[in-house]
Amino acid sequence: MALQDHIPADDSFVQFVQRALDEREVWGLRSHAGWAVCDSLDYPNRPVVPFWSSRAQAQRAAIDDWAAYEATPIALSRFVGAWLVEMAGKRVLAGTNWDAMNCGLEVEPEDLAEQLKRAGRK
Repeated sequence: MALQDHIPADDSFVQFVQRALDEREVWGLRSHAGWAVCDSLDYPNRPVVPFWSSRAQAQRAAIDDWAAYEATPIALSRFVGAWLVEMAGKRVLAGTNWDAMNCGLEVEPEDLAEQLKRAGRK
């Protein structure tokens, strides 16, 4: 099945992929306790780690339960080569460019990795 069959058309996802490739990094939220993570709204019993394509977007999400978190960059090579591989092994989803209410697309890490690799070859 093609990747586009797994990921609905979503402008924020497209922006995430393109900007991650352009900037060669993604952003997460990190505190002394670790990286921001939450329960999936779409998939029962699955955690989600949110990522953003810019520091400003990530920092806007550092409110409420995540107020003590700081926007932290992750090199794209490390994100694809280590993070997404480990997340897939643990069945952790990736959130991409969530909005200010921390809502957005949740994707399988292997699908995100494939999309980044495919878009990077164009």
